[in-house]
Amino acid sequence: SPVLYTLFRRVNRQSDPGGAAGVDEAIAEITHRIRMLDTEAALRQVTVAVELQGAQYEREALEEEDGKIAVMVASADADADDAFSLGRNPDARPGSATRTHGGCYDVRYTDGQHPRGEQSVTVARVQPSLDDSHNACGDRCCAGWCRPSTLCARDAHERFERQANFWDAMRSLFLLELPFLLWRWHLEHKRLDMFSFAWVLMLKNVVWGTMDLLTVLGCGSTSSTCFGFAPVQFLSKTVNGTSLGGMMLMGEGGIVLIGHQLLQKAVGGRISSKLDRLRVHRAWLIAERHKATIEGDKEAESLYSQQIEAIEQLQAVLEKQQSMRVM
Repeated sequence: SPVLYTLFRRVNRQSDPGGAAGVDEAIAEITHRIRMLDTEAALRQVTVAVELQGAQYEREALEEEDGKIAVMVASADADADDAFSLGRNPDARPGSATRTHGGCYDVRYTDGQHPRGEQSVTVARVQPSLDDSHNACGDRCCAGWCRPSTLCARDAHERFERQANFWDAMRSLFLLELPFLLWRWHLEHKRLDMFSFAWVLMLKNVVWGTMDLLTVLGCGSTSSTCFGFAPVQFLSKTVNGTSLGGMMLMGEGGIVLIGHQLLQKAVGGRISSKLDRLRVHRAWLIAERHKATIEGDKEAESLYSQQIEAIEQLQAVLEKQQSMRVM
């Protein structure tokens, strides 16, 4: 499968009628140049990638409806930690914000409480809202399933990636996971006990087969949601890094080892969730800083840079905590 992917990806790139590389392709080219130890070409490609990303931000800014952004706003007396973890801050309020001068926003709150709005809210109190995308009964309660049109995306790179995911999931499900699951059950079910190694192998087939089935139903997309969550991404994050993902030969103690590894994942889940929120917040700040740079707003640019630096420091602390293992 990796050989076929690499072969047809090269064919796909050569057959792209536009010939214009996207941000993802530029990043892939940077990685390739680094592996080839081609320093000059890698640096040139970094410049290209930054220009492409800036152009994408500009397009997205033009497509924003009335320039309004769904945000969460911390209270004026919240400290820095509360402002960076608004999901746990009971005083944070949802609203719709419009960016003004100097890194400030005019906010109209949508929770029905008073005050209904606030002027010149500093960016230190503002964070992009993720509630709609994680609401079990929101707009994305159950979205992205059984939509063949996603296999024909306009971007050549995205189109190829989704088609590759779809056909690889079909191959894995019907030629690997399902046949091996049925065959192992047929041969081993009469001799199974609690610590049989066959349980580990069949569990691996069930988990990866489920991921393949969901990828097929999502037509190659891993971001399809069910009750506000993306099950493929959740399973992938849970399994990768455990023995189910690497399939080492573990003997009869395999079930115990997998249970211990899943416990580690559960303990680190809260930290991972906060890290994900911080990464989204940082990406949003970078996009806002780019807009301020285009407008020549030096004060806002400096303020955004300070907030990005503060988030990066908090990220480093959380990543250090996440690296600690549960014994």
